[in-house]
Amino acid sequence: MTCLSLDCCETFHWNYVSQHCTLLTTDVWSSTQTVTEISHWKSYYKGCDSGWLEFNYHCYKLVHGKISWADAKLTCERNCAYLTEITDVEENDWIVEAFLDDACSTRSCQMWCGGNDIETEDLFQWSNSKLTMSFTNWKPGQPRQKYSEKAENRDCVTLSRNGQWENILCTLSKRFICEKH
Repeated sequence: MTCLSLDCCETFHWNYVSQHCTLLTTDVWSSTQTVTEISHWKSYYKGCDSGWLEFNYHCYKLVHGKISWADAKLTCERNCAYLTEITDVEENDWIVEAFLDDACSTRSCQMWCGGNDIETEDLFQWSNSKLTMSFTNWKPGQPRQKYSEKAENRDCVTLSRNGQWENILCTLSKRFICEKH
């Protein structure tokens, strides 16, 4: 099936009569096998590529190179992914265990995620979905408020080894975690 060879193909519907597919980029299914069959159509989930880890049907990859938040965002996008969007405590804890425990030798180790308040100061949202961050795990004293002298230009969110978040300068060089469906 040529659908599987497309770089950004995550899920697709395959019509086994007409031999063509419809690509999907946001829906996921719970198996790498056929999960539904409706009138000559089968739905497939590609699964994670080599080097990516799966959690709740999303794929994640730690990128070890240290770059700015904007460059990290572009790097993820070039890989059909986005800077990770952490939606609950389970995902936050899994990311810490899967990536930060091994990759970080100090408590001060930080990695970029997709959280930011670039568009509107103090309104933190995810860079890919543009959704307001409903789950947060801020380090005490974070996020730095807009009236604080230390808040200016601290628009991008990092995840620390202990799982807590901090808003820092977007131009600093950090490792980062990409995510895709």
